[in-house]
Amino acid sequence: MFFFMKWTIFLLSLTIAYGWALEADPGIVSSTDKKPAIWKVYGVRKAEAIDSKNIRLTIGHATNHGVLGKNNSYRIVSEEDPFYAYNRFVKPLKATVLNKGHEKELSVNEDEKQVFNRHLVALQLPKAMEEGKRYSVVCLGVDGLMVSSACTAATLTYRAGRLVKPLDVQTDIKALTVMGLRGADPVGGDIIRLEFGATYFPEEGNHLRHYEITVNGKKANVLNMGRRSKIDAYLPIGWPFKTIMMHEIFLQLDQPISDGADIRVKVSPKVCSGANETGFTFHSRRTFSESIKVNQVGYLAELPLKRAYLGRWLGSFPDKNAVSPNDENKKIVIDAKSFYNAASGKPADNGNAAVAPFALSFIKPPVFYLIDAESGVEVYRGTAVLGHNGLEMDGKVNHSAENVYYLDFNDFSKPGRYFISVEGVGRSLEFTIDDDVYQSAFKTASLGVFLQRCGIELGPPYTSWRRIACHADGIIETSQERINSKGFIDPKYQVSVENPQQQAERNQTSTPKRIAASGGHHDAGDYNPRSHIDVAQNLMDAYELAPHKFFDGQLDIPENDNGIPDILDEALWALKLWLGLQDIDGGVFHGTESDGDPNFIQTVELDPKGDFAWAKDCKASFLFAGAVAQAARILKSLGQTQMAEDYLGRARRAYEWGSLNKPNTKDMKAYGDYAFTSRTYAAAQLYHTTGMDIYHQDFKELTPWIRTPSAKMIAADNSYDLSLAAYAYSMIPDNMADKSLRDAVIRAIEEEVQMYINASEQMAYKFIRHPFAPITWGTGAYEHFLVPVWHAWGVTRDVKKRNEYFEWMVRTADNTLGANPMNISWIVGLGERTVRAPLHNCRYNPSGMCMPGQQVQGPNKNGQGYNYTSSVYPPHDGSFAIMHAFVDCHWAIAMDEGMVKTQAETMAAFGLLLKDKSK
Repeated sequence: MFFFMKWTIFLLSLTIAYGWALEADPGIVSSTDKKPAIWKVYGVRKAEAIDSKNIRLTIGHATNHGVLGKNNSYRIVSEEDPFYAYNRFVKPLKATVLNKGHEKELSVNEDEKQVFNRHLVALQLPKAMEEGKRYSVVCLGVDGLMVSSACTAATLTYRAGRLVKPLDVQTDIKALTVMGLRGADPVGGDIIRLEFGATYFPEEGNHLRHYEITVNGKKANVLNMGRRSKIDAYLPIGWPFKTIMMHEIFLQLDQPISDGADIRVKVSPKVCSGANETGFTFHSRRTFSESIKVNQVGYLAELPLKRAYLGRWLGSFPDKNAVSPNDENKKIVIDAKSFYNAASGKPADNGNAAVAPFALSFIKPPVFYLIDAESGVEVYRGTAVLGHNGLEMDGKVNHSAENVYYLDFNDFSKPGRYFISVEGVGRSLEFTIDDDVYQSAFKTASLGVFLQRCGIELGPPYTSWRRIACHADGIIETSQERINSKGFIDPKYQVSVENPQQQAERNQTSTPKRIAASGGHHDAGDYNPRSHIDVAQNLMDAYELAPHKFFDGQLDIPENDNGIPDILDEALWALKLWLGLQDIDGGVFHGTESDGDPNFIQTVELDPKGDFAWAKDCKASFLFAGAVAQAARILKSLGQTQMAEDYLGRARRAYEWGSLNKPNTKDMKAYGDYAFTSRTYAAAQLYHTTGMDIYHQDFKELTPWIRTPSAKMIAADNSYDLSLAAYAYSMIPDNMADKSLRDAVIRAIEEEVQMYINASEQMAYKFIRHPFAPITWGTGAYEHFLVPVWHAWGVTRDVKKRNEYFEWMVRTADNTLGANPMNISWIVGLGERTVRAPLHNCRYNPSGMCMPGQQVQGPNKNGQGYNYTSSVYPPHDGSFAIMHAFVDCHWAIAMDEGMVKTQAETMAAFGLLLKDKSK
């Protein structure tokens, strides 16, 4: 009752003082990336000292209040007080929910059906905090229930003179902004965008009279609107979680926005609770607009491959539910065929091309300017070119739903920091032009792979995220065959140290036989150690294709002074686990798996799942043989003779074992994959390393290219995939390779690549994709289908083709780093507007946010995010605007859980774009 009365008095004071006009927080309004503030408001907002042994937490709405009062939900961590060192996992003695009724912060349209609460929790510590030292509270959860689905931690510096009273809480204007009107910004021409948090009420929001817009103090009429609503965060109660929504409202005014215009926006309290007034003074060289998309890292100086994009999908615009401001009984309907730009009264004319009414368009393609970020001086100008209209299909689907204009500035090459400006639209984010612009991208992507390492302690100086060495007790051997299994390993197949008779005699349960293996990389955000040998394969291939780009000491990793280029150290860490999985007879256990998914509500150290090894088989043995044979070759070239000899011996033994142990299956496709495809790859690598003709003959006999030079790398019916074998043979030197065979192999790689290019050319936003692969599981964000392209670039002798392949490598990197429909970099820490919520347990660190280098899956054609399709507006369409089908929330798993395989591909791709150098 006390809190309700206090809140009522506060609202009354706002009504009297402001007439229900509450100005939004200027810091949030002006931010080009609002997600950190949103995550903080909905999650763990702050930690404050009540006294030396008690901390008060303020936690936002995105919480499961059922675990707030459990002390096991929290960890106290300090880098400065040894008692609270990370590896001690210190918990508070007691957790007490101070406001048991949960203080009501806001309601949707004063409707009690959806109330937004603020929670106060007091933590009693086992030892007093010390003056001047920093302490962090990391909020995990317990019993599979999380404390928060948003920010997970807060930090305080203990000062005896700065204590708080348990129930003395001030109104949080940041929270009122995040849940209300978050800001306004220009879209272009006569359209502005308003962003609202979860208290926006769509039914009232359809009434245009509820939006009061002034331009330079004079009322501007709102002619129409569009809406785009999607998940902002999850309320982590039940399953699937309930949604907390955000809303973008696109308003068409009766006049264009020009430089110097002061725009003020006031929204009726019927539309949203919380902040409801904001504004901006427009200047095309100072006001950020999401309509201009750039590679947020930058562009290579000397190459004519510099492109920004201009375009914006306006959601439901013109919305059929919009209600006229002058007639409450009249809904506004605009026929797409008669859509006019309100500012001119004329239809858009872009070379006689029709343009989509649901997307930003111009009377004619606008002029754009390249501006020096430091001086503000124009250094280049050009005219936009309409490359794609939103009515067209990119093949079978409409990916962006935008009228996409290309802003090419290929002729400019001076290194520096810049941004793009378009009159009437605004400015882009900043970017760099430099010959070595991909250095930061390579390092950050490499950090993401490093953070996936298994079996190693993580922490300073290599990463601020701490984690003890995990999965260090060895791997339990099983007899379960991978070829006949799907999913997880069943513990009943574990191999015992004792035989059954010995167990009976001793009247005891079996002791599982453990393989002394560790290393490798976790599969994804769930830290399942699935022994990704592909990490090693991709990184070693990148090195061999361009060794002049990589060196020792290039990355911040523990091995950065061992005489081996750092990209190879990461590859060798992937192989470390496989070395342990090789049995004494040469056979190799087929990787590792658990008996179920780990719990996302905890860190890897607390994972109760078992770690098991699949039974030995020929495919694992051949894959191992090929990878370690390649490693042996590279290590020998670096003077690591002893290690190279050991690796080569292992490779030959694995190949021999695999050749003698055929797979046990009636599935002929699986049989071919295990017995032939993987063996072909191993034969190519062993021949390259040893020069022994026996391996060369095996390759010739196993591949189709001797008999059929026109054979594809991947069969049209998917009966075989010889990609690994083709990449391996294509890199064999001229003096060793069979020329006609090698030519046939390279032709097959290039034919596959050309198929990708032909499909990708149809895209408004250019990046490499497979023509038959839907935009899902990373295919719209990363370099997965770029792998054959960079292999073709590395081995082709045709200069024209090499340049074309390199261009697609750059275009694909552009897409990953921000030049995409959502104007977002798909990697945490690369650029100014990045994803913030990959599903990864590194979120449980003192910052409460995910670490740099982590990826998400990106857009998902099928809308595979919990409650995504049921909550998004306009309704999801699997063939329309699918590059916008993404929400930056940890628990939209198919959109937000990155995988180390794609991380390694991204790392390799960025590495190949580095400037040639040596240490």
